[in-house]
Amino acid sequence: MVLVCGHSRGAACANLLGVLIDELIGEDNVYVYTFAAPATVRKGCLNREYSNIFNYINPQDIVPCLPLEKWDFTRAGRDILLQSDNEFLKADIERYRDILFSSAPDIESYYLSEHSADPSDDNAFCLTAFDIMMLMCNSVLRASGESYFSDGFPDEPDDKFADIISSDSYYAPLRQLYEEISEDSFSKGREILNEHLPTRYMELITAGINK
Repeated sequence: MVLVCGHSRGAACANLLGVLIDELIGEDNVYVYTFAAPATVRKGCLNREYSNIFNYINPQDIVPCLPLEKWDFTRAGRDILLQSDNEFLKADIERYRDILFSSAPDIESYYLSEHSADPSDDNAFCLTAFDIMMLMCNSVLRASGESYFSDGFPDEPDDKFADIISSDSYYAPLRQLYEEISEDSFSKGREILNEHLPTRYMELITAGINK
């Protein structure tokens, strides 16, 4: 028997590995369980249902929403939605997803299309939506005491995202999103991060078992 498991980035690897193993030896005696897996493949790349791959998803976790479904991404196998009582955060996650799509309508523009952080300043950074998301993630991670990525942009703990992105930038909606999640010492950002943690998935799975 082959058992493959993973959480978050490990879940993305497990999901893809499950597809590869299925293609090599078939689904018999192969079991794949992922937790908080991002969308790993383009929809047209899957050959079948992969009924032996099970993806446990917290609907309040933003990571499984990325890359966006509107960019034609999905996961192999079956998604199993965990039950959570945080419906307000679920609505926020859906809104954040729409804001990201409005800033980058396809995966190519997300990584390649650059826009000025401040149109009134000729020396301002020209950034992609990917750059913006890295800045936002770094800020949330710093506020949570976690390590952060080196992205080539100002990264001191007291840097303000709003000082980099002007209110009239193409990325103004993402700036507004950042301001929302950074209020009250990143209380919303911490809440979003918490919904992705392995401990949160264990809480939801345990609660479902005990019902």
